Amino acid sequence: MDDRWLAEARLLGCVADAAGEVVGEITDRHGAEYAVTFGDRTYVVRDAAGVLVGIATLPESGIFSSVPFVRANATRPDHRRRGIQAALYDAIERHQDCTLRPSPGWHSQADVEFWRRRTARRGEPMPVLSHVW
Repeated sequence: MDDRWLAEARLLGCVADAAGEVVGEITDRHGAEYAVTFGDRTYVVRDAAGVLVGIATLPESGIFSSVPFVRANATRPDHRRRGIQAALYDAIERHQDCTLRPSPGWHSQADVEFWRRRTARRGEPMPVLSHVW
């Protein structure tokens, strides 16, 4: 599989460190399990073979402690639409003991739908996403 997705993720601000502390596991919609590690403000998701399939980078700690959000995230194209990022956000919330909010930057229509489903599942109102493209 081509790793252009990871190069694009890095351009968007994801930090893909190779090392990190194992903080748990997540399961996708198909029942596949993935290991989640955390290091350098970044959560990395790897499949059973150790292949990087997802990533989420937090903002600097001073910003995150005020408004907890994910600065940048990406999922390997052949693993998208499996619920990996939703499960990863749940894992981040457990690990950081917080409730994530949308980032203050620009949002795609896919982001809008992600947050609509996420907040509906919790019975929360849809947050205002001021910059949608």
